[in-house]
Amino acid sequence: MALRKRRLRPQAPRTTGVMSPVPMPASNPATATEGTTMPETTTTTLKPFIAHLTEGRNLPDGFDTWGFKIVRADLTTWDMGDGRRVQWPATGLMEDPNAVASPEVCPNTEIGGYAIALDLRGARDGQYGHATILLVAYNQADVLATAAHKVRVSKAHVGAVLHGTDVYKTAAGVDLAGADLNGADLRDAAFDGSDLSGAALRGARLENATLAGANLTGANVSRAVFTGANLEGANFTGATGYHVMFTGANLAGAVLTGAKLPGASLHKAAVAGLNVDGTSLARANLKNTTGQVRNASEADLSNAVLSNGSPFRPLSVPAGRRDILDALTGCGVYAVMEDAS
Repeated sequence: MALRKRRLRPQAPRTTGVMSPVPMPASNPATATEGTTMPETTTTTLKPFIAHLTEGRNLPDGFDTWGFKIVRADLTTWDMGDGRRVQWPATGLMEDPNAVASPEVCPNTEIGGYAIALDLRGARDGQYGHATILLVAYNQADVLATAAHKVRVSKAHVGAVLHGTDVYKTAAGVDLAGADLNGADLRDAAFDGSDLSGAALRGARLENATLAGANLTGANVSRAVFTGANLEGANFTGATGYHVMFTGANLAGAVLTGAKLPGASLHKAAVAGLNVDGTSLARANLKNTTGQVRNASEADLSNAVLSNGSPFRPLSVPAGRRDILDALTGCGVYAVMEDAS
């Protein structure tokens, strides 16, 4: 027996602080047009990705909600089981009159329909990367199944084909959590205040990009290139990745707490106030960094390359000056007292 259709619950905009996102009251992302605000406090309102895609666009006649899809370069998606893939148009209608309602949000040959993403967590399931985005309109009345990050519908209208790199490069203050940006060319991109938590950034090129205050908690940044990037106040808590390039980057006030970044290069990086509590920087290149880091005594610096006077080396406090030592360590500065002998 066919299950009753479920109505799509409007997606809520999200807020993020330096450490973690916080849910906000629900609103409709398809009609949101407000830009992101970044006050002096640590909380900033995130623009939903769908609002970023649809800014300045009108829904096609007869449709009431925006969504999107990430597809292959030839605009195809899943294999229908006989070697053929679902072919999407550059613009126009897609309709499956045989689609049926069921709890399953991912289409297959039995239930049919089309999966439409509500955010980037819903879009990554297809594993089609980031490069080709279809802006898709649909009706609430045509929703056959609903999940947290996507819906399945019987009818949809493709409004435009968007180049992913162009979309992401102007995504300051946007909710990009869970995005698949592996290998993306994001040089000079603006991600100030954006939420990239849980994003896949393996091999991504972010030279000279701005990510001030961005949330990259839990991101995979293996071999990502942040050379010359502004990462001031960015949060990399729990991020992982081998051989990440932070050469010449501004990491002032950034947080690497618990991050696993063996073999990273911070050569000539600005690190004043950088928190490396529990950070693995084994075999990292830490030469010629400037500024004083925080909690260096709690970092794994095994086999790291350090310059003389490196901020990752402890400050020397005169013998007997426990007051100075306590003041420095209380601020997270790596310091040791000289031997009285």
